[in-house]
Amino acid sequence: MPTTAHKAADKLTKEMANALRLNEAEVVKLSKFNRERFQKLAALQQQASQLSQRQEDLQRSQLEQQYHERIFGILNAQQYVQYKRFRENRREFTNPGQALASAR
Repeated sequence: MPTTAHKAADKLTKEMANALRLNEAEVVKLSKFNRERFQKLAALQQQASQLSQRQEDLQRSQLEQQYHERIFGILNAQQYVQYKRFRENRREFTNPGQALASAR
């Protein structure tokens, strides 16, 4: 049974694949990256009560930086420009905790 994180990641992957016109190999990699990202975000949410706000922000920032570096590695220049536009108004990027909650 898929977890909430997997549901959110799969939904985002499908939307990104369409918006960025990804090929099958890129979709497979993106799916893996999105699932890992959402699993780590869910774990971070669970640890939040044990972390200071600064620690939580730092960990979230590091996680997002790693994700964007991985995405950059699979997209061509045109796709990356589209990706930057895509993520500007997406709560999966602006408020990932809210995206996880709505996937339940």
